[in-house]
Amino acid sequence: MRKRIFTGVAVGVTGLCLLGSPGIAQAKTTPTITPSFIAKVNTFCAAEATQITTAEGGSFPYPNFNPYAPDVKTMRLAGAFFAKALSVRQVVPQQLEAVGEPTSGQRQWNDLKAIDAESNRIAITQVHDAQAGNVKGFVSTVRQLTSVQNDLVKEAVKDGFTKSSPCTEAF
Repeated sequence: MRKRIFTGVAVGVTGLCLLGSPGIAQAKTTPTITPSFIAKVNTFCAAEATQITTAEGGSFPYPNFNPYAPDVKTMRLAGAFFAKALSVRQVVPQQLEAVGEPTSGQRQWNDLKAIDAESNRIAITQVHDAQAGNVKGFVSTVRQLTSVQNDLVKEAVKDGFTKSSPCTEAF
């Protein structure tokens, strides 16, 4: 949750790990993605969250940072904080490919991976914008990530992920 307050970087690292949200209603239909595969993805999200937190070195140190009206000095510091995990973030798409394919719901899984790849690309751009002091670019990526991640959560819940999965608060 701490990272969601900062920016979409925090939640966009691997948006796939935002497969639930307190504001999203639980899907009432049969999951389209195999439940055992969803469990496998949840395991991935838990491990990824640990890697990110370890790389960053702990909790986000700027709790009052406003990503929609950032001051340049703190934005650069926040960018440096999140940049520590860029090497982890950059391999997320390949790691998701390595998770494999579900028995059912392959199209939905591929759609989720595509949305996640877009989220991850924007998140990486956001870190670079923050480090460079590019306020306009940074705020733009915050808005883009919010939109992409909302789409990701909606689709994931529809496809069988729950809002109480390990992926919910991972990034």
